[in-house]
Amino acid sequence: MASTGSQWFANVASGGYAVGNSAMFDKANTEYFTDTPGAGDQQKWTISFWVKMCDLTTRQMFFGQGASYISINENAQPSNRIYLYIAGSSPVWNWETNATDGLFRDPTAWYNIVVSFDSTNGTADHRLRLYVNGVEFTDFLKSSTGNQNSSQSIGGSSEISIGKNPANTNNPFDGYMAEMVYIDGTQHTPTSFGEFDEYGVWKPINVSGLTFGTKGWYLNFASSGSDLGDDASGNGFDFTNNNTVTQSGDSPTKNFATISPIDKNSGIALASGNLNYTAASTWTAAGITQAPTQKTYWEFRPTSNDLQVGVNNVPSAAKAGTSTYYTGSGVVLWQHNSYWNGGSNSGGKTAWSSGDVCAVAFDPATGKIWFAVNNTWNDSGNPATGSNASVTLAEGVSPGYEFIAAGESGSMVLNFGQDDTFGGTETSQGNTDGNGNGSFHYEPPSGFLALAAVSIAEPSVPDGTAHHQAILWSGNSSSQTVSQAGNSGFTPDWAIIKSRSFANGANSFDVVRGSTKGLATFDTGAEDTNADGVAFGIGSGKGTLGFTGAGDTGDINNSGRTYVGLTWKAGGSASTNEVGSINSSVSVNTDSGISIGTYTGSGSNATIGHGLGIVPRMVWVKNRGGNGWAVYSAIAGEDYYMYLDAEGARVDNSSYWNDTAPTSTVFNIGTTADVNASSGNIVFYAMADVAGYQKIGAYTGNGSTDGPMIHTGFKPQYVMIKSTTQGSTNWEFFCDEIEPNNVVGDQNFFNIANAESDNDHKMDWLATGFKIRDSSGSINTGSGTFLYWAIAKYPFGGTCPAPAR
Repeated sequence: MASTGSQWFANVASGGYAVGNSAMFDKANTEYFTDTPGAGDQQKWTISFWVKMCDLTTRQMFFGQGASYISINENAQPSNRIYLYIAGSSPVWNWETNATDGLFRDPTAWYNIVVSFDSTNGTADHRLRLYVNGVEFTDFLKSSTGNQNSSQSIGGSSEISIGKNPANTNNPFDGYMAEMVYIDGTQHTPTSFGEFDEYGVWKPINVSGLTFGTKGWYLNFASSGSDLGDDASGNGFDFTNNNTVTQSGDSPTKNFATISPIDKNSGIALASGNLNYTAASTWTAAGITQAPTQKTYWEFRPTSNDLQVGVNNVPSAAKAGTSTYYTGSGVVLWQHNSYWNGGSNSGGKTAWSSGDVCAVAFDPATGKIWFAVNNTWNDSGNPATGSNASVTLAEGVSPGYEFIAAGESGSMVLNFGQDDTFGGTETSQGNTDGNGNGSFHYEPPSGFLALAAVSIAEPSVPDGTAHHQAILWSGNSSSQTVSQAGNSGFTPDWAIIKSRSFANGANSFDVVRGSTKGLATFDTGAEDTNADGVAFGIGSGKGTLGFTGAGDTGDINNSGRTYVGLTWKAGGSASTNEVGSINSSVSVNTDSGISIGTYTGSGSNATIGHGLGIVPRMVWVKNRGGNGWAVYSAIAGEDYYMYLDAEGARVDNSSYWNDTAPTSTVFNIGTTADVNASSGNIVFYAMADVAGYQKIGAYTGNGSTDGPMIHTGFKPQYVMIKSTTQGSTNWEFFCDEIEPNNVVGDQNFFNIANAESDNDHKMDWLATGFKIRDSSGSINTGSGTFLYWAIAKYPFGGTCPAPAR
């Protein structure tokens, strides 16, 4: 399979085709569609649909006819693989996607699945084809493959089933489907159903003009109730809605939040599109698939007093296995007639009753949260004016907040804008937010928006590959030029090069010092000044790294070895910054929050201008004549330093940062030779948060393979992780150029001279961040605090894409 790292989804704000609705299947009710259009072409056909999955663990059917079907989690639960069983005449096509090509278990995004068939094709590998998000899968586990010119049961006279096993009512689908198309008599490519935009975003297009064929059909789910299965192709077919599949306002171009099935206690039961929460018998919590990035409004309908809703600042613990989540620090929850705030309870508040429609309004810029019962705000609050908040919660050490649902007994239905009937228990009122999005029981306060990708503000960086990319190559110990392969391209200003196949360390090169001068990140050695380094360039619109040999300045191009080069765009040639007490020479990219600079140490407490215009949240500093790589991070705090070239935890020492946090113009240095040797030549790399593109944050480990879900506001292309509280842990980094698909396990290191490793340090890429999938101490020690540095491929919302994976 080709790399899926550029697979993404657009939202309605992108100005393209807007998908209005979807069908929500609840497996608890065995909901499905059936129809019998009659026999068509059994040798040529195409099926396309968009899907957002809710249950990731059980065998489920997307489509079936006769003995044939398309499913997921077929041979193991959960395998998270797509399965194609195309039968009718022997031998059959019995194919399953290979795990090395990715596991489909991101519940935060929509996938477009296209299956096309032409048994008459002269090329055997082109008779049955699978595409996901516009990219073809070619690596299958094949139990058997059908013959040329064979006729199979799809396209025959048997009943068609959508959302269940064609032979019975087993294996019901659980999730959302949209834009389901069946083309009779033609094998199509995915470009008939979607397109890549200028940022490499796969998004739906208007399919109404396609030639569907005599027995083709198109379900756009524009009608509701018994008419939800009406055919919009013009052929007039009418699919029967069995057990009431319901219409949803969610779609690939809106993408509303739901309760997260991968950030919850296992005792919690989710249903109805992951909007219905049923509590376990003890206090347990669940996260939400999206984090608030602007003023946000949502509703819920409780059936019990022993339920809670609210917000926590981050870093937060994973919800898996967590009891009495309301007692934790940085957590605010509303329970019936009281508020929990950091473990303290305040009673006597306005209470809800079973069946009330309640609401939450939250402003992440101020940390203010308001609660309402039947459109009356508690505590005489007024979210529109910002007055009389029910509770105010300050940000934690890692910026941002997350919503929570919790409880001990009873159930509640949540509405983030996709269903104001609360599963059919209320009459739709159809109130939208100020942007016209969502459907709410009550009108949201002015300025408060639905929690959906379509609501997220326009990010400043629509394409992360215009500022950061990883390059992969095989060394040749001679002259060669290697190029970026992402959607965009840029001349690199900073590169860190690491051998993947050979046990050697990483080396840093930058435009400010001169790209032939290498600094090893894994030891305290001095800068290398040999000529056989790296040349930064650009060709055919893609950034390049040029080599003249194996590398006198480090292991960068040896024959027989494979390499990764992390490249960043800064500001080109350096300029003088005179803002600090010591002048610096800086190359700065204020759009992406990266600054590279050099200065001459004084030996006395000083300030250094970085040029970012915003506060850096991490700074690496290295004495070019020797000494360790000192690291400041907002996560460890300004009283502490860490070493990039060592495994240690944070250490309290005022001689590094003078116990003073950076500002939007300078960072502080103390008197240690690591950062301020008198007359020493020093280099620094400073990084700042940029919404939708770059985040330096933290999470709390839980020591479980069901680890924390970290919200970054984008699908990362690069993540670095290091424990700040535990020693003997490495500075590990992952990038999607090496491993674009889940599960991600190929890690490299900044601090040790090891080859690339694939062991138990694993995680998943998500549309909204990443999910830790192992219990190792290096990335998930129980109760440990972990620093991460994440960079986006693309942001989650605005006029930019909501990424899928």
